[in-house]
Amino acid sequence: MVNTNIPSPGGKLSAPERLIAIESKLELLTAAKPDKPWYKQPGILISLSAFIISLATTGYSTYRAIRQDVEATRVQLQVLVSQLNSAGLQQVELNEKYKNNAQLLSVVNSALSAQSAVVARKASAVATKLGDEAAPLDLEIIARSLQNTNDIGQVESLLLKALRLSTTSPEYIFIARDLGALYAYIGKPENGEEYFNLALKGREKFADEVYTEIYKSSTDAWTHSLWAQALEQVDCKRAGGHIAAAVALRLKLPTATSSQLDPYVNQVIAYCGLPAILMSSPNQ
Repeated sequence: MVNTNIPSPGGKLSAPERLIAIESKLELLTAAKPDKPWYKQPGILISLSAFIISLATTGYSTYRAIRQDVEATRVQLQVLVSQLNSAGLQQVELNEKYKNNAQLLSVVNSALSAQSAVVARKASAVATKLGDEAAPLDLEIIARSLQNTNDIGQVESLLLKALRLSTTSPEYIFIARDLGALYAYIGKPENGEEYFNLALKGREKFADEVYTEIYKSSTDAWTHSLWAQALEQVDCKRAGGHIAAAVALRLKLPTATSSQLDPYVNQVIAYCGLPAILMSSPNQ
């Protein structure tokens, strides 16, 4: 250890003593101050680089593990959604197959509904785990399956989330209609009005998209006809107004497109006793 208690060279010292004092002070200064700043010392730089690389490697490994988990969960959700789609198609086929056997058809539909309910609840849990990574249309399919099996509890939250995550106007409009129909179904027609209106304005939300006039007329005609269906049991007068709007838009469509609307429009006409304005196609 360097002795710092050295008499000042300015005192009454001999020349050799003054030299020793100066050398001692130089030794002290050299010991107190490194030869190079830290960023010029290889040992420190190597240690620091190793630490940074370790942090980066750990961060990347963590990110990769998270993404792998997300992808695995997404695949799991796709499998469940495919099962729900298959169950829906199977139900249509069985309804046609056993349409003349009401008792057997009831048993088959009950079994399929129970199966779909189990799959839909499992899919809902997986979708919740995925958070905002879930695809909007997957959420819509799950919500519709739950609603079809009268498991209404999670339907609203799933559809609201799907609407928020929508990235195109077709997705947005499709899901907004579902919300409108849901609220009408659970006795909240005023909320239904809000979301059917959002469906009509859906293209404005995605102004950078470009669609043909036929597509616009078709989309709005479907929205009005589904809106009318949602209202037919609570307000036939307003349902009739939406049917009239759908028919006016229908006149702008090719026959192949417009004829697909007829069953929905005529259902409301029959239920509400409205004038039979679509008994034949004006486009033919």
